[in-house]
Amino acid sequence: MSDMVSTLEVLMKVDAFYNAAWGRLITFMAIAFPIRLAVVGILMPILIQLYQRNTFDEKLNALKAETANQKNNYENQLKALKDEATKQIEDAKTAAKDYVEQSKRQFAEAHERQKKEFDERITVETAKLDKKNLVSLGSTLHVQGIVLVTEKRFEEAIGSYARAIGNYINGEDDSGGATTCLGNIIAVLGDLTARNFTGVFPDPTPVLSELIKFLSNEKNRAIYFREVDAIDKALSDAKKRTPPK
Repeated sequence: MSDMVSTLEVLMKVDAFYNAAWGRLITFMAIAFPIRLAVVGILMPILIQLYQRNTFDEKLNALKAETANQKNNYENQLKALKDEATKQIEDAKTAAKDYVEQSKRQFAEAHERQKKEFDERITVETAKLDKKNLVSLGSTLHVQGIVLVTEKRFEEAIGSYARAIGNYINGEDDSGGATTCLGNIIAVLGDLTARNFTGVFPDPTPVLSELIKFLSNEKNRAIYFREVDAIDKALSDAKKRTPPK
């Protein structure tokens, strides 16, 4: 216990010594260097203020630089976004224009195809109708020839039969009307005599010559060559036949 008290006394004495020494040092400094201490007391706050201001300016400048840098980065990013958006818009416009042009071409091509197909169908149907009209006219001439024969107007009947044959063949009739008319002509020629070729009656020779020429062309020759020979022989026989007394 006594040792502990002694130690505390020693510490208290040491502390008192240092406090007294520090007080004497401050007093000595105030007496020995009164002017310097006053200068230090005046300059120190100024220096501290200048230091703080410099530090503030540095921080402010750094903040301004960082803000400017961020603004520059933002503007660059904004410009990049605008450029990308502009590019996308232009690409979209180009794609839309290409699509419209392609659609126009496809529509024009489709329209042209449809028009061509329609024109072809019209041509085919018109040709069919024309052929039907030819066959119909051939039938009318055929009947007319029969009527003329009953009236003994043989030369005119041969003309009607000849025209009927042309219409039947050109109309691609498949009912055998042309063959029937050819047979009728040969039959009528069998009733004619040399007198029918003297100018008293209409001479059927020019009509029959045109008919033979028509039946002898490249398209009809293979089908009607027998009838051609038969008409040629019947005509020749009729011109030589003696009229009855």
